[in-house]
Amino acid sequence: MGDVSLTSTGSISVGYTGDYGNQTDSTHGLTAGGAAAFNGFFYNPNFLAFTVDPYYNQSRSNSNFASISDASGVSLSSSIFGGSHFPGSVSYATNYNTTGNYGIPGITSLNTNGNNQNFGIAWGAYEPGYPTLTAGYQQGSDNYTLYGTDESGNSRFESFHLDSNYRIAGFGLFAAFAHGNSDATIPGVIVDSQSTTSTADTNSYVFGVTHNFFWNGNFSTSFNRTDLNSDYLGYTFNGDIDTVNANIGMHPTPKLSFALTADYTDNLSGSLYQALIPGASSSTLAAGTGVVQNQSSSTSTSTTSGTGGLLTTEGSSHASDFLFNTSYSFATNLQAQGQIERRQQDYLGSGYGSNLYSAGVFYTRPIAGGYLGASVNVIDSTVDNRSDNQLGFNANTNYNRRIGNWQFGGYFNYAQNVQSVLITYNESFYTFSGNVARRMGHWYISAAAGGGHSGLTQVAGSSNSTETFTASVGRSKFALNASYAKSDGNSLASGGGLVPTPITPIVPSNLIVMYGGTGYSFGASASPWRNFTSSFAYVKSQSTLNNLGLTTWNNYEQQNAYVQYRFRQLGVNGGWTRFVQGFSASGTPPASFSSFYIGVYRWFNFF
Repeated sequence: MGDVSLTSTGSISVGYTGDYGNQTDSTHGLTAGGAAAFNGFFYNPNFLAFTVDPYYNQSRSNSNFASISDASGVSLSSSIFGGSHFPGSVSYATNYNTTGNYGIPGITSLNTNGNNQNFGIAWGAYEPGYPTLTAGYQQGSDNYTLYGTDESGNSRFESFHLDSNYRIAGFGLFAAFAHGNSDATIPGVIVDSQSTTSTADTNSYVFGVTHNFFWNGNFSTSFNRTDLNSDYLGYTFNGDIDTVNANIGMHPTPKLSFALTADYTDNLSGSLYQALIPGASSSTLAAGTGVVQNQSSSTSTSTTSGTGGLLTTEGSSHASDFLFNTSYSFATNLQAQGQIERRQQDYLGSGYGSNLYSAGVFYTRPIAGGYLGASVNVIDSTVDNRSDNQLGFNANTNYNRRIGNWQFGGYFNYAQNVQSVLITYNESFYTFSGNVARRMGHWYISAAAGGGHSGLTQVAGSSNSTETFTASVGRSKFALNASYAKSDGNSLASGGGLVPTPITPIVPSNLIVMYGGTGYSFGASASPWRNFTSSFAYVKSQSTLNNLGLTTWNNYEQQNAYVQYRFRQLGVNGGWTRFVQGFSASGTPPASFSSFYIGVYRWFNFF
């Protein structure tokens, strides 16, 4: 093909299939499908290299594609001028009639059906002696229906970024611009019994300087301005957010280090809104962990507003934070740490200040044939105009050891009375994980557990928690696995799922979606003969969602079986899928869907 080098593999399948259920027409008959992978380059791999992966009429019952429907689509990725001073890349993906997920934290997500697409392009200029320049553009969308309801949802995003770095006279300079907008429609069975929408539009500007400092140190400072216009389920923010940050780090000796950090924002309400509300960040579609209540904005012109009896004000909110910390290494495995912090916050017409003092040690060493790491920090905090003080601490430990053919590991972290993002609230939490594994001849067994719990110390009902347990046993030709999960807490809804929120007192109560549920699964796979594989999986979860007193009990269940035998370039495969999903508040019967497939396929090495 001249200056084009191209390799391709793929498969074409023909078989008999049947689909039936209460939300689909029952069909059966012959069907055809296939998938391919094209890899190549033009002229030279560093000039233009690409990968294209199309597929047609594929589902979990007859392929490895994670879709219970007959999905089709294509993905493309490419690199241009790789290895040069001006590299670039282009990517694209689109999927039709595919299975997606609406996430519930900690347990199996709810299934959706729809279409999605993503496109991205990036380019850079890195000419020696000149400022670097990087630009990128991305957009994507997802339109779906939620199985078990007559409701649909969608999410869409678009983003652009431009950044540059330059070093002159020992100073490192950097600047960046980012624009993003997004919108989402959330199914009514999740929030408020009717579909709701959220939108966000942001522009961010960043400028910063770095320079070496004495005592083997470094100094950096940056300024960030964000113009934010957002509407989340009727709660809006429109204004500017300015943030200034400065850092100095020094290492006068190999054992001793100091660091000083100062931060200031002229819009505390806006900073919280931008960081926490789903969709408000300029760089993501639906990221975040909460939403600030209808506080006023800042000294710059901006407003927040809402409904539902919450306070709407005009005023200012700002915050500053000064942090000094130091560490000293008594030995390679023993380090002492100290910290002093002053925080000042003004919002809702009141000022709050606090002082925090903490000290701790970090210790690591081999012990009892394994390796131990542990640390503990004690924190004393005071709040202005209060006579009492709060004592808190944070402790964590991890240990790993091998005994013969056994391998053990574990981790535990606990904190009590740790000041949260707002001075007036303290947080407590714990997380843990553990695992054990053993090889017995040709067999291998393993088990693991993990979880966590977090919440505001003096606020009932503000917690989020998760628990997970997994186990597996297998050898080269056989494997069994099982899992169990449990979670509950408070969240906000986005177009793609629920997002846990840690600061419930400042979140309007009509926005909070309380969730809870359990799920379990087990599976088996076997390859008793050469070229023969089989697998079976069963997944079930039950969850509860509550918003504004509207409670829905949800049930999810899915079973999949698959067998395949390959002889040279020919193969026979078959599959069966059963899926059930329902919501008590949907007003429609649970969705029930089953399909089966048996057929032959031919593998090709096209060129």
